[in-house]
Amino acid sequence: IEGPLHLGAILAGVPDMVFENLSEFSIPVGIAFQLQDDILGMFGDEGKTGKSVSSDLREGKRTLLIIQALKKAGPKQRKIIMDRLGNSKIGARDVAIVREIIRDKGSYEYNVRLMKKLLNLLLLSKYQVFHQKLKNQIKMQSIAWKSLQVVKLINL
Repeated sequence: IEGPLHLGAILAGVPDMVFENLSEFSIPVGIAFQLQDDILGMFGDEGKTGKSVSSDLREGKRTLLIIQALKKAGPKQRKIIMDRLGNSKIGARDVAIVREIIRDKGSYEYNVRLMKKLLNLLLLSKYQVFHQKLKNQIKMQSIAWKSLQVVKLINL
């Protein structure tokens, strides 16, 4: 989502310094979104998501779920995944077997933890931006107060 945010910022004519903040926000959100999309693509409810739970597997997409499962799997489980990855003829039972391996090897939990970590980093980043703005506002109020004191001294 970084590109569309930058495009919107360009069209809005925002200062260059805003682009870094947009990137800090959009990159973790985009990755977290993709991780969630991959989870829904393997474990979601087709009726709720409108997305087939086997399409990523049938299309041979090497999502992080698949990559982590392959990394942790033994030779037999790797073969099971690889035989189904990119196979357009797999059925519900095949998908269930791959799901089971993904869960058994901790790939599902790994994806969820990474997604939460990215979102927590985003919240921390947002807090830091807010904190900096607050510090700047306090600094400006201090400058305004000092300026007011100088004006009072001049008028005496």
